[in-house]
Amino acid sequence: MSEVAKVLRITPQLYRDGTWPMAYDPFGGLQTQVWRITKELCKAGISQTVLTGHIPGYPRHSKHEGLIEIESVGLALPQFAASRLLGITWFFAVAKHLVSRRNDYDLVHIHFNQWIWCRFLAVICRRLGLPVVISLNTELWINTKFPRLLSNKHFNLSQWIERKTIKSVDCAAALTSKYANRLKSQLKTEGNNIVVIPDAVEIESFQKPLAIDQLKQFRKRFGIPDHKKIVTYIGRIRTEKGWEDFPKIAAELIKSDAFLLIGGDGPDRQSLEESMKKTAADDAWEITGYLNPEEVKTVLKISDILILPSQKEMFGSVLLEAMASGVPTVAYEVGDVSEVSGDRGAVCMVPVKNVAAFNQAILEILTQPQKRESLIKEGFRRVEKFSMKRVGSATISCYERIINPNSSPQVAIDSSTQYS
Repeated sequence: MSEVAKVLRITPQLYRDGTWPMAYDPFGGLQTQVWRITKELCKAGISQTVLTGHIPGYPRHSKHEGLIEIESVGLALPQFAASRLLGITWFFAVAKHLVSRRNDYDLVHIHFNQWIWCRFLAVICRRLGLPVVISLNTELWINTKFPRLLSNKHFNLSQWIERKTIKSVDCAAALTSKYANRLKSQLKTEGNNIVVIPDAVEIESFQKPLAIDQLKQFRKRFGIPDHKKIVTYIGRIRTEKGWEDFPKIAAELIKSDAFLLIGGDGPDRQSLEESMKKTAADDAWEITGYLNPEEVKTVLKISDILILPSQKEMFGSVLLEAMASGVPTVAYEVGDVSEVSGDRGAVCMVPVKNVAAFNQAILEILTQPQKRESLIKEGFRRVEKFSMKRVGSATISCYERIINPNSSPQVAIDSSTQYS
């Protein structure tokens, strides 16, 4: 049992069941990862209240598994206003909760996206005397478009805000050691409070066998011939995810009689569909639309390869899901994907924007059983580093070191070589 009794978890987005308006960007790493760690800490007996943005039609208050309370806060906004106003209404609702109930919690854990509102909430927590942990689930706010407009040759206001935020909290958790080093470099700070706590995956859940009839029904649902091998992408359909490469990939897969399955949805879906129709026959590809977590597991079970042609990628947690499922992966060498892959190469990585090399890597895995099995074997070994139990223990150790500085941490979470 942990020494930590009650945690307030603050997150802009959180995975919840149901059909969501796409304006709320329902499927992504932040939403899924926050929900996973919340459930894992519940197993350790930690009571958690989660404050997240409100989705119209979802209950304002709900309870889960005895120790988890979810409060959806902020205004119920129509889709056309959500993208611009969701953050600010969520911020004021969370700030009000912090002020009125600051004595109810042992610790506050804020999961950052690129909103400045997350930074303001961290400062408010510090002013209220609350112990604060932040998880940097996306790239720094200063690397987005708007903050750059606040800078000039004399003074970088956005960098100052980011640095003040990081220095004000008890612990800042980066997803990788490379990210932790970038924090120190970009913010010009020693970063003594920066640790590495990566994304995680429920390994046993993804390794669990599924009924053959279920897999056949899924193939039939999307018109995938039984004899064709499946090359799969899972994620949002947005420019930075590399969707513009899909038509070129599909054109090559046709030569190998393979099928391109694009699992997900997003703002660029229509553009992708139009481009694909010009390049590949209708029976050679399919876009599934939004996939819930159980459907993701089904897709991985029928897949021969998972691809991640992202032009930008903070971590790529879908790679972990594929490793746990025994599916070899191909990805562009961007962001911190190399740290997910590890020193022994659990991911087949290709220089970014080199579509020819990307297609060649796919072909080799489809036609060379030895290479395929080698990637699968290394994936199984590598993904153990990112188990929910391991990352949950690291998170609890982080909490306990803050609340009781004299206690010995269960897991050394600030080692740059822990996940290499």
